[in-house]
Amino acid sequence: MARVPWLLLVVIGCLLTSEANAAPLTTDPYRIFEHASEVWESQQYPLYLHYAVDLSVKDSRGVRTEAYQSAYNNVTGQISVDPISDYERAHPATPRGGFRFCLFACPGGPQPDPYTDFFGVPVLSPVYAFGVAVIPRATLPPSPTSDEIVREIRRDFNDPMPSDRVTQTPSPSSLPEIITVTTANRNYHMRFDGEQVINGIRCFHLMLSAVHDPAKYRLRELWVAQASFNTVRVVQDGNFTDGPGTEVRWMIDFSTQGSSLYAVRERSLGLIRYGGETYSQVAIAFVDIQSIPDPVPTTLVGAYLVLREP
Repeated sequence: MARVPWLLLVVIGCLLTSEANAAPLTTDPYRIFEHASEVWESQQYPLYLHYAVDLSVKDSRGVRTEAYQSAYNNVTGQISVDPISDYERAHPATPRGGFRFCLFACPGGPQPDPYTDFFGVPVLSPVYAFGVAVIPRATLPPSPTSDEIVREIRRDFNDPMPSDRVTQTPSPSSLPEIITVTTANRNYHMRFDGEQVINGIRCFHLMLSAVHDPAKYRLRELWVAQASFNTVRVVQDGNFTDGPGTEVRWMIDFSTQGSSLYAVRERSLGLIRYGGETYSQVAIAFVDIQSIPDPVPTTLVGAYLVLREP
């Protein structure tokens, strides 16, 4: 009977230890950001992706959406977009009056109608970390060497391989590494702002401000999943490289598909004026993300506004 309390203490101690090990060990915002960056850098994506970019605008008339068929080459980083959206195909643009007269040829060639697109043409990819990290590109499988080809042929014809030849082991470098020096050069001041539940996921919430060059270092808020350190949401001060989207804050949500992390939705957090229109919100969604076997040729986009990420 004297053993029962002792066993209870052991069980309780094990449970407490298990909970302590399962819980995150740090609330240091710089460590959390570092872990979130490492998750992005470890992602594995298909070589080639196909998806649609749904661009929605909201104004006094309601919400209108147009979809752009897109593809991403994860080897080269190139994005291919059909600049004619489904909405444009169903609603061909008509002139708004007037004409452009040139005696021989108009400089710059035919000009696109500024009202053809609700908010420019999105040349965007869901494989983007919005400054949390730089995602490494995929690499193609290496071509077989001549020795590998010979071995494969011999294997197919049941031809025994000759005895291995002795190879000279390369000598080690004459300049051994003595010490590695690492310095911290931070681009953000970060502050831990507690815990929040976002889309059903318990997250660390970080507040950020740029140490320098705020137009380049745009992150202002970051939500990181406690269990996986996946990036769940960010808020950044401006979006894209050009246009009125750079003048307001945006909220970006992320989600996993399979085992990979993708940007799935971007939403403006302020009024946007473009082409004589005032939008209370512009939203971009990446839908139907699929792996495809071959790359899609890069297309040239002619538009008054092209949405690209830096």
